[in-house]
Amino acid sequence: MRHCLPGRPAPYRSGRGGPPPQAQTVNNARPSIFATFAAPTDIAINVSSIALEVNGHDVTSAATRTNSFITYSPG
Repeated sequence: MRHCLPGRPAPYRSGRGGPPPQAQTVNNARPSIFATFAAPTDIAINVSSIALEVNGHDVTSAATRTNSFITYSPG
């Protein structure tokens, strides 16, 4: 799952995770998910408002959230 602002594509950062290039796949049936974020101003992000959904299931409680990222590894 990738989250981005409406009308803006999610960035791909080679070598830092991110989605595989087009037409390539991940060789792991349960890859870890990692997303970084930052506020465009000095207003802090309310970490408790960040949620993560995978295949229609809320997995927020199993994720690790900080002021700058969220990560989830399927069990």
